Amino acid sequence: MAAHITVTIERGVALYGESIQGVFPQINKAYYLLSILQDIEDAEEQIVIKPVYCTAP
Repeated sequence: MAAHITVTIERGVALYGESIQGVFPQINKAYYLLSILQDIEDAEEQIVIKPVYCTAP
């Protein structure tokens, strides 16, 4: 979740209502990186079960 929030804060655009920065908290860089590492940790094995990620051959 930390990676999703960080990307939303950095690249997202609020279409209506409060600004993104007003809705989501700033995420510590260490939590952001840990979130990405955990996401990809078993991606190669899990792609067959849950095809969410694309991996290069």
